Amino acid sequence: MTNVLKPRFNQHNILNDVIRNDWIAAIENSPDSFQALLYMPVAPEQAVDDSLYEVPLFNQVDKNQQALEYADPFIVSVLDNPDDMQPLVSENGDEAINDFEQPMLLRIGHHDIPTGAVLEWEEATGKGDETRRCWWYVHSAIALGTTLSAAIHNVIPCRDFEGIKK
Repeated sequence: MTNVLKPRFNQHNILNDVIRNDWIAAIENSPDSFQALLYMPVAPEQAVDDSLYEVPLFNQVDKNQQALEYADPFIVSVLDNPDDMQPLVSENGDEAINDFEQPMLLRIGHHDIPTGAVLEWEEATGKGDETRRCWWYVHSAIALGTTLSAAIHNVIPCRDFEGIKK
């Protein structure tokens, strides 16, 4: 006797596909969104002849610790996902917080963004028309929906902001 079980999340993708498209449209159409270049990682080419190498002492390097190569970037819309507990201005009230040592949560108007992707954007400094270039590494994602209809991305700095001069 064969029991056929109804799978968990059966047909949830029907609604989640609609939500995913609405999520991206909401990011793109938000007046608070900004544009960024998204660099997607590509798998590095593997050596064809392993016989020329020593036998490794381990099985595999953590895929998040391998050197990555990136495809050409494309433009995406991005929206901050602020933490309600973090103030938007510094304690002296003079400027926006510029704490590049803390992770940031973002909503990105693109689906299937892997760990290791990089975002690059221009950011206003609040000093006239002056901007600075920022690069952030996608560290992880918080999935929303049973078939990943949306995600909030946890990003960390991936370049030395202080060392970059215009």
